[in-house]
Amino acid sequence: MSFSIRGYYVIPSRNQFWGLDEWCRYVDCSYEDGCNFLILWIAGSFRSRLYPETWQYNRLHRNIEQNFYPELIDYAHKKGIRAVLGFTPYAYDGVASFAAAHLDFAGRNADGSVHKTRGIHDVGMWLCPNYPESREFMLNYVREMFFEFHPNADGLFIESSDYGHCQCPYCVDRYVEREWQFVKQISEEVWSTKADATVIIYPIYYQQGVATPDEHYTLFFTPHSAHITPEVLETRCRKIYWEGLSFEKLDVAARGAKIAHDYGLDGYVVAMEVFGYTQDWNGRLVTYEPFDVPWTAADFPMEDLVPRVLRFSYKFYSHNPNATEQEFRGAVAAYFFEDSDIEAADDLLYLCSVLQESFQHFGRRSALAHPEDFDYQYSGEKRSQVLATYTEALSRLQKISQRHASHELGQVAQWIVDRWHAIHPEVFAQGVSRT
Repeated sequence: MSFSIRGYYVIPSRNQFWGLDEWCRYVDCSYEDGCNFLILWIAGSFRSRLYPETWQYNRLHRNIEQNFYPELIDYAHKKGIRAVLGFTPYAYDGVASFAAAHLDFAGRNADGSVHKTRGIHDVGMWLCPNYPESREFMLNYVREMFFEFHPNADGLFIESSDYGHCQCPYCVDRYVEREWQFVKQISEEVWSTKADATVIIYPIYYQQGVATPDEHYTLFFTPHSAHITPEVLETRCRKIYWEGLSFEKLDVAARGAKIAHDYGLDGYVVAMEVFGYTQDWNGRLVTYEPFDVPWTAADFPMEDLVPRVLRFSYKFYSHNPNATEQEFRGAVAAYFFEDSDIEAADDLLYLCSVLQESFQHFGRRSALAHPEDFDYQYSGEKRSQVLATYTEALSRLQKISQRHASHELGQVAQWIVDRWHAIHPEVFAQGVSRT
């Protein structure tokens, strides 16, 4: 069984480094992975003429200067891949910057204070939809994004905020209703010009009874904020399940595929993120590189060994959602090793698993891959606990590097061991042998 909708969710807004060439290679890789669908979350990274405050924080973004997203969408179409544009009503990238520039319309906490969090590459603020100015902005911003800048896109992905919404007296009990008013209006405008457009929404509007199910919409489910419930499962429409593959444990691809299959959903989409920007982190400026593969010899990070294993896991399980772990291990052995060596496959899966552990959600791996971060991240008892775990991992990685010295697997393992030896040689004195 293969899902009819297979694809990647990615936030180009949060990759300032890539231009059209790199993004076309991303599409090439997506095509190789069996994808026929892309969610391109772009709010905050197109050069809005109506609301320049939405991209001022993102001035270094390549698309702000070059406006290449329309060409990227055309390129995806040549590969047979549909592409929809992502944004969040009244929150998140671009929109949050509008709120920061217009505090009178900003969303509020329950105590009346302006809601503000440390955002990811953008200030984390809400807009209050009670204000006509907020509603006007939201409609005009998305109209501009879709109709003026990207009329070749195949629709919209309307992602409800998963970190909350305005809690002013008007919104606290009626926010979902107000958000639905926006969703309904912009959807009807899109369908009036492109009848076959895909408009993806979260099930919350149906679950809270503010909207009547409509088969024109595509429903989107996630494990953390858009749950599958019986009343929406019965809705006659296309349905997609999502998992955060690129920043979760290696077994996530299997878990998500099984859930999507067991519920009879039409699609399975995973986050295949490529964050790329610089941000203050614990008092240091840290650069978040796409896929964060500092050891790589590949000229394109998505083709590094570790991302290739992630990609392979999605491709395999999206076509084989009922596959066993043993079947997956055998497929990894056959794909990555000429002699279909199961033990080598186990070593590879171990390497990828420990590198995915504690992956920071927004683009940087744990201190196992960045020993220079270790002293900033851990202290006291926690430091001792993590160090014991890392010591065990480094011992196994050293053995992997020796067993597979001529393979990319061994080279990545050796890179990690060498970095730790250079920065924290005391770890080796305490129990990791380099011989």
